[in-house]
Amino acid sequence: MRTLIGIVIVLIGLQLLLSSMNVANVPDLGDWWPVIMIAIGLISWKSNPRMFFWPVIIVGLGVIFLLENLNVLPGNAWNYVWPVIIIMVGISIVSGRKWDSWGKHEGSGGHVASVFSGREERVVGDFSKGSVSATFGGTKYDLRGANVSENAEVEAFASFGGIEILVPRDVSVRLKVTPIFGGSENKTVPDAGAKKTLTISGTAMFGGVEVKN
Repeated sequence: MRTLIGIVIVLIGLQLLLSSMNVANVPDLGDWWPVIMIAIGLISWKSNPRMFFWPVIIVGLGVIFLLENLNVLPGNAWNYVWPVIIIMVGISIVSGRKWDSWGKHEGSGGHVASVFSGREERVVGDFSKGSVSATFGGTKYDLRGANVSENAEVEAFASFGGIEILVPRDVSVRLKVTPIFGGSENKTVPDAGAKKTLTISGTAMFGGVEVKN
């Protein structure tokens, strides 16, 4: 999915460059920008399938805007936005699903996601692998109370949001987050004898990932 987003951005950039050079018969790839929104929604849903409400809304909006740009959808796209949201609200109520993830939680840290919301997850017990995401929201992922294994891994995805990961001082951090109009920063200061390693990989697209003690 990250590759798809990168390809779409590159193609849009090439289209803008060729248009500036007055190259004839260049397709208007800018009309395909909603594909990025669709990809964001799919990634958010994949990171935590139980939190389907907002990811489906994001995907639905992306599809509507894409169809409008391709002249497939008659009328203004916004005429379709509110009906889609209302339908999803009804489906969510009937299914009894939780819409967001506001507040503080304590758990194993397996899959943690926030979409249009904020979440603070305090991980306890043994920890070796987990994933965290923030889409149009913020997530605090606290590993200081966990027993982190020697070669632990965290997959992070921040899109128009921010992720803060807190780690104990007996753990060294290896940050491998790919920034796409975003950024990541490792502010940790591990103990001199730290033997455990936490590898944090993922993507920060129009968002940020910060790691500290």
